[in-house]
Amino acid sequence: MVLIAIVGELGSGKTLALTYLAYRKYLKGMTVFANYHITFPTFPNFKAPDVRYVRKMVDVLNMREGFFAGDELWMSCDSRMSATKKNKFVTNILGKSRKRNIHIGFTTQNFHQIDKRIRDVTDFIAFPQLNKDESICRLEVFTLPQMTPMQTYKFRTAPLFNFYNTNEEVEPFESEDDEKKKKAEAEPAPESEDDYKKDALEDDNSDVDL
Repeated sequence: MVLIAIVGELGSGKTLALTYLAYRKYLKGMTVFANYHITFPTFPNFKAPDVRYVRKMVDVLNMREGFFAGDELWMSCDSRMSATKKNKFVTNILGKSRKRNIHIGFTTQNFHQIDKRIRDVTDFIAFPQLNKDESICRLEVFTLPQMTPMQTYKFRTAPLFNFYNTNEEVEPFESEDDEKKKKAEAEPAPESEDDYKKDALEDDNSDVDL
């Protein structure tokens, strides 16, 4: 398992850079998982791997053999989970990803605000920089914890903007409790005795004089 953090302020090109890395993995035949919607092109004589949108926590924990693009990944955990559930989720995703050969790329505005356990096992940190007209992105990658320069990517942004919706808001992961709650809300409430009596009277169209 390899973890790479893409760090930057709002509008700095974090999701763009994450999509670029995911696309590189896709072209190498690796399955891509993402918590935002991505659509990659297909080519003649190219056996396109799967690109899967993951929304449920159980789906994240069941990922195998691929690259997971997590936009604001750990923030989506913080927004809904209790401390206990978050702790369990982080432990599971880090432990299972290593055993199941899942590489993880994630974006964050502040690397030092995420869980220390995540920071401690993050292998690389990358910083995107857009030029003035946002036509070119430069992505500088460093190894952790030494912050040794490792590689610099430079790519055109226009093709990548076709692969995802820049206005999409990443939804928090759904837990089993969330699913049960949604299912319960979707089911009609049982009728009370008064409702039953009212329905019975409305259905009675006989001309009986009372």
